[in-house]
Amino acid sequence: LLLFVMMAFLVVGKGGTNKTDVGKEDVKTENGSENKNHNKRIIHDNNDPDDIDIKIDTDIDMITVHTADHQLSINLLAQYPAGYNVFPVEDAHEAVNISLQMALYSIVDMNERDQMLTTNCEIITKWSDIFLTWDPEKYNNITDTRLPWDRVWTPDIVLYNSAGDGEQGREMRTLIQVDYQGNVTLLTQGIYMTKCQIDVSHYPFNPQRCSLKFASWTTEITRLNLSIGEIPHQQILGMYSGFGVFELRNFYAKRNEKFDPCCEDPFVYITYYLVIWRKPLFFLFNYIQPSVLINILALFVFLIPAESGEKITLGISTMLNMTIFLMTVMSGLPPTDRTPIVSIYFS
Repeated sequence: LLLFVMMAFLVVGKGGTNKTDVGKEDVKTENGSENKNHNKRIIHDNNDPDDIDIKIDTDIDMITVHTADHQLSINLLAQYPAGYNVFPVEDAHEAVNISLQMALYSIVDMNERDQMLTTNCEIITKWSDIFLTWDPEKYNNITDTRLPWDRVWTPDIVLYNSAGDGEQGREMRTLIQVDYQGNVTLLTQGIYMTKCQIDVSHYPFNPQRCSLKFASWTTEITRLNLSIGEIPHQQILGMYSGFGVFELRNFYAKRNEKFDPCCEDPFVYITYYLVIWRKPLFFLFNYIQPSVLINILALFVFLIPAESGEKITLGISTMLNMTIFLMTVMSGLPPTDRTPIVSIYFS
């Protein structure tokens, strides 16, 4: 009887243990399912479900959503022949037509002694790229997008008359604008330092004409044809903000072709000219008016009696003052073979 009771007790104990283990396993499985479902994230748009493409990666339980614009950018860049400098035209012998237009924001500095002009500009270049076309109906009627400028073909247009240390200035580019027909617009903001020949013949009442010359560095007119942009002139001038000492009188562009010793065909140059005029009030009140008064004061030397003993003192004082004004004026002028009229006056 005692042996029978002990065997019954052992059987009941094993059954409870198995039941307990099964319960723990169920709890563990249930918690594991909850944790697994908790790590999944489902992203959807109830308002426009056709505008997204949901892809599930079962390995990491992540859901990636691509909008139509995202898918368009991926397709355009994946099929683009980047890194080979392939001209975006159907015929390899056909030239790429590029329009270039410069918008002048401000004149940063005009260093007359170093004959250097610093300007803040925006260069607007437009062309057509056959590799950047698409059907809007396949991409939720998207007709334009933005792409990284360094992932597509861009013309090698540089500033030829740069005055920097081997560079044409500080340039900033962000994205290109492109529509479904392949029309590309590249906006380049730059601080350009250029050489400007200063005419000091009528200083300080002298107008100055400076230029910024743009052209391709390696491509002739047979492969890359530049033209002046068609944005209205008044709209371009509306972006300009005045500079302290100088006033912008005229701003225009010219297109010309010029041969280079390297190649048989000519290169196309787009040159923008700036005609600036110095505002004379500062020099009138700080240089011209004091010197005139000193000269008038020098005439009183002849009216002072010789017995007073101050005749020589006044003459020497006026001469020193004129010499100081002459040195001040000449310190801001570049070395040149032309003599300014103000120097003739002081002399």
